[in-house]
Amino acid sequence: MPFIVQRDDPDREYFEIYEGKQYVGRIYKTPIGSWYWSVDLLLIAGKKSIDGHAATRTNALADLKNAWMSVAETVV
Repeated sequence: MPFIVQRDDPDREYFEIYEGKQYVGRIYKTPIGSWYWSVDLLLIAGKKSIDGHAATRTNALADLKNAWMSVAETVV
């Protein structure tokens, strides 16, 4: 299922990421210009977070998607 990227704050580069209707995580531009990504659904499920930084929004989304695909079966 494709990811849905939804801007959370019109004044910031901050996006919530969904797989269908299921919230997965977020990506946002940091003050130093890199992009932070996090699979937040893991925290909601009481598991260890998977997160990281990337140079671009596209790379952050790809990293988040790869991380999600590797753990999705254990969370949902």
